[in-house]
Amino acid sequence: MVTILMATRNRAAQLAQTLERYCALQSPPGGWKAVIVDNGSSDDTRGVVQSFAARIPVECVREDRAGTTLALNTGIASVAGELVVFTDDDVLVPGNWLVRYQAEAAAHPEFSIFGGPIVPKWPGPLPPWIETIVHGGEALKLPRATMFSMSLGAFQTGPVEASWHVFGGNFAVRTSVLEQGWRFDPALGPSDKSYAMGSETEFLERLVKAGHRVWWLADLPVEHVIRPEQFTRSWILRRAVRSGRGVYRQTVYREGPPAFLFGAPRYVLRQFIQQAVRAVLAVLTWSR
Repeated sequence: MVTILMATRNRAAQLAQTLERYCALQSPPGGWKAVIVDNGSSDDTRGVVQSFAARIPVECVREDRAGTTLALNTGIASVAGELVVFTDDDVLVPGNWLVRYQAEAAAHPEFSIFGGPIVPKWPGPLPPWIETIVHGGEALKLPRATMFSMSLGAFQTGPVEASWHVFGGNFAVRTSVLEQGWRFDPALGPSDKSYAMGSETEFLERLVKAGHRVWWLADLPVEHVIRPEQFTRSWILRRAVRSGRGVYRQTVYREGPPAFLFGAPRYVLRQFIQQAVRAVLAVLTWSR
């Protein structure tokens, strides 16, 4: 059996679109179920989940404390089977999604983590400045991944040494790992506040450091629904701040507190100067 686990908050309409895709899922041996954690929604999230109960095996769990990681940690208590597939309420999945994950997990018992690509589902034609980011060169690889949760590279199916390219919308972990007490860090991930991003990355990094290995499924992509407001500079800049907070926290976790200079982490100063120069050049060349 396989369990899908996701957290959602006040996105009932998008959740309905996501669950509609689940109605076409092929059932893996032993069956499957979806655990939807309602993270304190004030809209009709629970009603949407209940409306699908006659079509798919789905249950709704409530977690009123704001925070995706808190919600996922709560939902783990309701999972069943040998594999938990993590995703988001704005991710559209292929029909063979669960069947493939279960088959790969059975074929590679020495691996504990399984991940696949994420491709954007755009709301319409890309504005030229967004197109530059999306189709830009190596220097823009991390920005486009951060903005739109796009996969970073064209990896082949097989083992990968690092977990940094496995994103939260499309990965699976063996239930036996979660039974050992592994959980997400509540200090990371979406919440009501201006949060630090990177909760799944930090979680997977800890697993890899503990000896758990990652298997990549290059031919099992999901679609990430991009909302129109994500094409605005204000949204992207807010997301950049959250990304920076996440990078700082993860750096501290990995390496300890950094050296400070003039009240800022010393490693940031060189980056600040580089970006300031780029900002000035952007103004001078009218580059959005």
